[in-house]
Amino acid sequence: MTEEKQVQILSVSPDQRELIKRTIATDATDDELHLYIYDCQRRGVHPLDKKIHFTKRGGRYVPIVGIDFLRERASKTGECLGISDPIFTGDPKDDDFTAVVTVRRLVANNIAEFQATARWTEYCPAKGQDHMWQKMPHAMLGKCAEALALRKAFPGDETGGLYIPEEMEQAGKSNHRTVRTVETPQSPSTILCPAYGKFPKRPVSECDDEWLEKYRMQKIKEFNDPEKVKYKASNKKLIDAIIEEQERRRLNKDLDQQASDEGGEGPPEMFPDGQ
Repeated sequence: MTEEKQVQILSVSPDQRELIKRTIATDATDDELHLYIYDCQRRGVHPLDKKIHFTKRGGRYVPIVGIDFLRERASKTGECLGISDPIFTGDPKDDDFTAVVTVRRLVANNIAEFQATARWTEYCPAKGQDHMWQKMPHAMLGKCAEALALRKAFPGDETGGLYIPEEMEQAGKSNHRTVRTVETPQSPSTILCPAYGKFPKRPVSECDDEWLEKYRMQKIKEFNDPEKVKYKASNKKLIDAIIEEQERRRLNKDLDQQASDEGGEGPPEMFPDGQ
């Protein structure tokens, strides 16, 4: 089946497009939504299958997938001959902790091995955002190494340009991390969000989900009132920080669910040593 036929079969109706905009890609601009749908179509999945997730990093659209999707893409080529269990060195959670995964692929009737190494210092997110990393260090770092190896072995449309949540959690990590705080909104806050004026200053990460969602809605709504437009502009950094925090929480929930589904085990596909 050609890619063109796949795109035709997986076409998105206007109603589905609106549903995707409301539920899956709520922060997408028209161009980003078009690009996201195109990414899904050219890889043979429908956006509503939720195999490719719409996320933003640094204000730009970045497609995110689960490790199972990368495995699936490699398997469908018929050339994936196995994915090793991660080989770990160093003590878990220490700076020298690493994971190595090897992917075997049939290339021109020869067996080629593609090895990749993931290092704890490069992937573990900042303190406070590392719940699953502290709980399951082997599983988390092992997934990063596997994703790296799969992209090396299958760099084209199979897995190229696709990243898993575990690889992206460290984005923005710094040795001198600044904690963003929720500033008490100033006038005209009574017009836009009267309940927020008395909200105390605290780190965005400590705000409850309901408050974050209410504030976030101000980002995606269109206002004609000049005062409300001015309010949005003056609080842009804060609203962006809130959106980023919500995205982090969504990814962590996905990680919790994925870890629960997998039972904390390594990748199921592996080849015996020496084969």
